[in-house]
Amino acid sequence: MYNHEIGVDDDGSAMDSYIESAQMDIGDGDNFLLTRRLIPDLRFDGSTSSNPVVDFTLQTRTYPGANYNQTDTGAVTRTATTPIEQWTNELDMRLRGRSFAIKVESDDIGVRWKLGVPRVDLRPDGRR
Repeated sequence: MYNHEIGVDDDGSAMDSYIESAQMDIGDGDNFLLTRRLIPDLRFDGSTSSNPVVDFTLQTRTYPGANYNQTDTGAVTRTATTPIEQWTNELDMRLRGRSFAIKVESDDIGVRWKLGVPRVDLRPDGRR
């Protein structure tokens, strides 16, 4: 019997981890949208790092199947653990497209994270 991937790291090396959403849109992709900020929702329970960090990436597209137009990444860092766990409040991002996707990833040693429901502040926008 063999224990595989026990703990937070891979024998002292970081374990890369990520999750990426499908493309999301408003108005069935007929309207452009402007994203202005992202409010993260995650926990770092079980992290052995004193300051665990994950990266949130938002990517926009103009057409389905096209390359991404714009990409913006922001780091979310744990800032306190008592009395409750706290982290970066919001990430300011300005992206425009018909659809967008969110990616959350980490490649640091000692980081363990659990994703909740991040909120993206967006609104319909015209094409310039």
